[in-house]
Amino acid sequence: MISLRRVVTAGLILSFGFLAQAETLSVLSKEGQISPTLIEAFEQESGVEIVPTFFESHSHRDAILAANQGRGFDLLLVDGISVHHAVKLGWIAPIDRRLVPNARHISTIWSQAFTDTADYGVPYAWGILVIAYRTDLVTAPVSSWRKLFQPQAALKGKITLIRDADSVIGMALKALGHSVNSSDPVQLTEVESMLKTQKSFVHSYRYRGAVEDSDLVRGRTATAMMYNGDALLLQERCPNITLAHPEEGTRLWCDYFAVALSSPRHDLAHAFINFLHEPERAAQNALAVRLATPNVAATQHLPEAFLSNRSIYPDGKLMARCEVLGRVEAAGLRERNRIFRPLVGEGRGT
Repeated sequence: MISLRRVVTAGLILSFGFLAQAETLSVLSKEGQISPTLIEAFEQESGVEIVPTFFESHSHRDAILAANQGRGFDLLLVDGISVHHAVKLGWIAPIDRRLVPNARHISTIWSQAFTDTADYGVPYAWGILVIAYRTDLVTAPVSSWRKLFQPQAALKGKITLIRDADSVIGMALKALGHSVNSSDPVQLTEVESMLKTQKSFVHSYRYRGAVEDSDLVRGRTATAMMYNGDALLLQERCPNITLAHPEEGTRLWCDYFAVALSSPRHDLAHAFINFLHEPERAAQNALAVRLATPNVAATQHLPEAFLSNRSIYPDGKLMARCEVLGRVEAAGLRERNRIFRPLVGEGRGT
């Protein structure tokens, strides 16, 4: 068996003509999205240190990249709808499929799900937005987006949302019976009114995922909009946390790994992606982060209890109520930003 260290070294020599000083790989991702065990295994096999930087939301990631003109990182975790945006801004490079042979295990459903993802991204994980709430801190189940955005009085100051215009406005549209991708001015006016009223109920728009000091676990908040994997991890720490699949439906998302255009370590970035998509490793990672893997071969290594968990792999009935984010026209995007900025001071860039 050829070692990863030899493959990486050979790739660096082939690409640059000499053994480059590439002892680190800088990865911009959400916290807790990669198994620490697998990071350690890659470091040991390759002799390369993974240097992580974490973002809270997609808009936070874009702000980090914009502040540095997309420089300073080797590998980026990018949500599907943002891949095209990153390409236009010159932040990411085309994927060299020859360097990611394990990509053959990935479902074409996800590799082609969004504009430019077939050429510029490798699907990494997918899931849904859910509502997580503390059964011991609420007087009634928070089982719908409407109940989150038009909350019971007991939730005053007890709600956490994601600092992301797409997620908040998209799910507010769902709460009102509209599409997450609506740009209808009347519908967005309804959303603006609802979010203004809800604001006094919001403890924070800061998304911290499955961190140990979670507001939900500590009881500082009672309910939250969350990514399903993070919510499942918090549930393991606090049995009083329940996950709700909102009655109106929810957002279906997929994250992709993309190679930073400015990175001098393209071969190494590809090697890490390929490492994570070796089927047994992809299964190990899915179990660790509680997220569905787009790697079809990896599902053979996952237990039935994991595959049958509707909060990880939604069934057909739930999938039928899900929507993916689409390209929102410029006027609609500006209107969403206008609504969102007064709430948290930022939105998705145009």
